[in-house]
Amino acid sequence: MGLVNVNLQTRIRNHLLAVDFDVDNELVALLGRDGAGKTEILRSLAGVYAPENGAVEIQGRTVFNSALAINTPAAERHVGWVPNISALFPQQTVAENVRFPFRRGYPLSDHEAERRIDETLEFMGLSSKRNRLVNDLPEQEQYAVALARTLVLDPELLLIDQPFAGMAVPLQRKLRHDVQRVRRAIGVPALVATTDLEEAYEIADRIALMHDGRILQIDAPRTLVTRPANRGVAELVRSVNIFPATVIERFDDGVAVRTELGTFHVAGLDPDATDMEAVIRPEHVRILAEDESPAAHENVIYGTVLETTDYGALFTLAFQPDGAPSSRVLEISVSEPRFRQLELASRGRRAAVLPPHALHLMDLPSDEIVVDDNWIPDRPEASESQEPLS
Repeated sequence: MGLVNVNLQTRIRNHLLAVDFDVDNELVALLGRDGAGKTEILRSLAGVYAPENGAVEIQGRTVFNSALAINTPAAERHVGWVPNISALFPQQTVAENVRFPFRRGYPLSDHEAERRIDETLEFMGLSSKRNRLVNDLPEQEQYAVALARTLVLDPELLLIDQPFAGMAVPLQRKLRHDVQRVRRAIGVPALVATTDLEEAYEIADRIALMHDGRILQIDAPRTLVTRPANRGVAELVRSVNIFPATVIERFDDGVAVRTELGTFHVAGLDPDATDMEAVIRPEHVRILAEDESPAAHENVIYGTVLETTDYGALFTLAFQPDGAPSSRVLEISVSEPRFRQLELASRGRRAAVLPPHALHLMDLPSDEIVVDDNWIPDRPEASESQEPLS
């Protein structure tokens, strides 16, 4: 059991929200398109929404249990909801904004409230700005005020909904770091709802990937994108290289699989099934230099670079393996320096390596998850020097 235990079932829009997960001293990102159920989970934890069935425990206290008719009021749950900066009072000072929660009947003496305000402003680096109007601060400091307004109540759980929507990308990245730093410093669990895979990847200790009211997979960010549980997860995290695979031999360190692209060694797995699907991230397929020889244990395929797409720091290659169906084209990501070094602009025939530890096997889909083209999260681009998950 974690510090926060969530088991909820309730009808939302056109589907059933049914989730069961724990949160320890960590930040968990609820990742999914609008309507997946993320905000309903946060509102259920905060106590502003009563789900039809289930139970919620926070730091050992049962705050909701439909079977026992327990529904602790929001003000007594010790849950902090971090507001968007648009919810701040722009014509009030920093200190007045941070003092706002105590105006809502929070049972604390004026002396203790002022002590907490002073400590929170100091912790957030806002002491020198306490008398400044929020409207006069840059966005980064406004967000620090929003965090301070939540932390001043000493919450046992932080909830953050779409925290950086609409902000410039450089500011988003800075604020993601700030939120993770603050969470670790105060040592309480946190849940962040987001539609942005890159944001979830950067900020979270674990990501819960949601689709139509259910959690498809909850894992560390790198595990989620390199070891998807099934095709639905793989497609939602933009794992474009997916192809049928049949296990033909088993070894101490993995299995051999037969595919349309060739026979490959997959390390670190011993699946029960025989017919499966293989998946590999585009950034983990390695193009060899013309004078480079692969290691004996590596999976090598030969083929033709059909086209290249320039994304600035990265290039994407469309690679057609020899002997594979014409529709079976691998996507390969290459860093700009490596692209220049290998002279890939000339395209032509090349050798590519599919590292045994980077290949992953998934069970065949038991049900169909329809991926909406209007919401496919951007995948975090890994550098070419990043080692595949072992």
